[in-house]
Amino acid sequence: MAVIPVVLRLSSVASNYNLCFTLTTPGVAWSMGDGGDNYVGISCNALTLDSKRTSCIQRIAFSGPTLMISTGPSSGSDFELTAFIDAPDDAAWLQGFCILNEKARVSVRLGDLDPVEWRGEINCAIPILLPDIHRVTLSLCGIKQGQFIRIEVADDGATHTGVRWCAAPLDNPDVGLAIRSSQGGAAVPIAFFHLNAKHIDLTIGATQRAQGLAADLIIEAYIERFQQCRYCPPPASVRMKMECDESVMIAARVGNHLPQSLGQAYKLFAL
Repeated sequence: MAVIPVVLRLSSVASNYNLCFTLTTPGVAWSMGDGGDNYVGISCNALTLDSKRTSCIQRIAFSGPTLMISTGPSSGSDFELTAFIDAPDDAAWLQGFCILNEKARVSVRLGDLDPVEWRGEINCAIPILLPDIHRVTLSLCGIKQGQFIRIEVADDGATHTGVRWCAAPLDNPDVGLAIRSSQGGAAVPIAFFHLNAKHIDLTIGATQRAQGLAADLIIEAYIERFQQCRYCPPPASVRMKMECDESVMIAARVGNHLPQSLGQAYKLFAL
């Protein structure tokens, strides 16, 4: 049985509404992961780090192939939901249907595949999991013009295995490094960007419409783990830290684990 991480980004969800996602592929069901990691499960996160609005979600429930989300009297902020799907090893396609209010939009990412929109009918591929490649989603908030940002990755310090940033998994040409604004289709004024094995570096420029304003970005990259000696076990975690002004907030999520904020000292992240 394959355990597929799922990220659902929901926007324009109506108040007092029941959203329903039902999978009809035989043997497929919603789940909280394989139970082997305390950081794995279901999580609900605001799409921006500095959001002061409370979540509109009142209830989340799943049973077998059906996931239901109930909203309260306030429409609240847009949000992101992480969960898992259990699928038979020979399943290649996911089918089903979803019930949404008219203006709601749901962008869904299965594993490392590109996001697809679910509306009415669910019909998309099930990804092939790559155990040594892990997607990392970085949410950066409050970056101002000229500020230098560095995000560094290192091994867990306990094993003789290595980790490094990479732009894309070689086994999947359809995915790769992505940088976008967290404010929908807003332009991203990147003045400088550099990625190597240990660092992601960037500096924000300015636009005529946003002189001096802070920018919020989302970066999607990948961490590759590799063995430095033949008999070393694969690492179960990596470390990350940031080098930037204290006014900048950065949260990192590895795969489908719960996001954690970065600091000036290394913090451990489960793979």
